[in-house]
Amino acid sequence: MKHKFILLLIFSLFIACGNRSGENNELSVAATRPGRIKRYQVPSGIVEYRLTVKGNMGVGKISGNGTTKLYFKDYGALEVLDEQYKQVTEVNVFGQKQRQITQSHKMSKYDNGTAYSVDFDNRKIYKMKDMGTGLFKALKNSGNIAGSTEDMMKSAGGKKTGKEKILGYNCDIREVMGSKIWMYKGIPLKTENNMMGTTYINEAVKARFDIEVPDKYFRLPDYPVVDAGAMMNMEAGEDMQRDLENARKGPVLSYDEFKQKMLTDNPDMTGNDLKAAYKMYKMAMGK
Repeated sequence: MKHKFILLLIFSLFIACGNRSGENNELSVAATRPGRIKRYQVPSGIVEYRLTVKGNMGVGKISGNGTTKLYFKDYGALEVLDEQYKQVTEVNVFGQKQRQITQSHKMSKYDNGTAYSVDFDNRKIYKMKDMGTGLFKALKNSGNIAGSTEDMMKSAGGKKTGKEKILGYNCDIREVMGSKIWMYKGIPLKTENNMMGTTYINEAVKARFDIEVPDKYFRLPDYPVVDAGAMMNMEAGEDMQRDLENARKGPVLSYDEFKQKMLTDNPDMTGNDLKAAYKMYKMAMGK
């Protein structure tokens, strides 16, 4: 078993579970248009979020705010995410105060399994296959996924911890890998992440669903498109299927063997994270 495949598999599953989980929200072909991937249980929508950042580094603090806008249609087969924020970092070391302001503009597009990322600094758009989608397709085609992405989230140690209304919409609160997600029919209306003492909260302040979303919202800047698949070695369709088939030809690692390999490259992984990762590994191996 190659380290590369194990790490790519676990990373893909964590990303996919965090971004695409919902009640019975199977990653499958949408009924509306043949060949289109269904990611949400709502046909279309526009959601506006408020982003806040607060943290204490011991020698200083971090604060920030911004906005995020989500546009989607075809049950999420086509989606654009546009985020702009400003972050202020203040550090006091040996009486010397330093203040740094960082401004960022991020835009990404998902189009039926293909992802686009806009680099505003270099005026380029990077294109690649979406890793999570490719993995789900590979597993599904091999007959090892019969349920929803909620099953994947459970395998990652995620659990439903309650319900709460966001903007009047009934959301399930799920917790996975230190993050909390408020999900409405597969769509996150609020996320809360804690990383190294810093809390990131992205909460919807306006949401409209089942509406006509104009094509203009899905247009990216007129920058040259660079195919980043080969450059980043993250082709998730045929490559992921081939890697999965090759991995299954070998023996299934025991938990101790798996733990040893994972800790070689990820020495900071906790016991709970290792156990959750091993569950997903065994599921992917068909065991």
